[in-house]
Amino acid sequence: MTLIELKNYVLTPEKNGHGISPCHLCIGKGDIVSIQSDSANDAHLLFKGLATLSYPQKGTYVFQGRALDFSDYRNLLKTKKNIGYLTSSTTLISNRSIRDNLSLGNVYFGNDLSVKLDQETLDLCRDFGIEALLDERPVNLGLADNKRAMFIRELIKKPRVMLFENPEDFSGLIYKSTLIRVLKEEIKAGMALVFLTYDEDFMNAFPGIILEIKKGGVSFVSDSQTHSG
Repeated sequence: MTLIELKNYVLTPEKNGHGISPCHLCIGKGDIVSIQSDSANDAHLLFKGLATLSYPQKGTYVFQGRALDFSDYRNLLKTKKNIGYLTSSTTLISNRSIRDNLSLGNVYFGNDLSVKLDQETLDLCRDFGIEALLDERPVNLGLADNKRAMFIRELIKKPRVMLFENPEDFSGLIYKSTLIRVLKEEIKAGMALVFLTYDEDFMNAFPGIILEIKKGGVSFVSDSQTHSG
């Protein structure tokens, strides 16, 4: 099942990058896609594009068979709910508790004002060592605690696709094996993972398709099927 398909898709350059040249790529259910790029800016730009945070200059973004309409951000809300996004720019809302931050998805996507966390979320908080920190605000915690909370926040959305830049930054050494285990469970259940990392543990844990970005050109270089951009 194809989750994301980009057709003749172009992103305007940001900072010192090349942008994303016209490309066609597909990401399917349970796919594992590792990004390699000659430009950190271009890799980050593609993550933003896949997350519908950067709008295409031209081309079509199809999510689960439906071409997205970028004319109004409200048209994208249903898609955003199905995409997890964890990069260097991901943040928590600093004036809210960790508990509130984890509950904001219910408010934003489901109009549910309850801040009660379900047992699955509480179990994740325990596994990642933040169970005792739920009523603290991010400003009172260290970056490592906040990063793990960010991961849990995105995971409990039950995304169809997880976009993950440097996952090791969101686990630290102590919780790396826990993060790998949880991601593998979600992939087995059908979630696609698109990630960029230089950490050998993650690269070895998640072999799959390599998506290469060179001077803005995008191509799959290790898929058994032929993908090109």
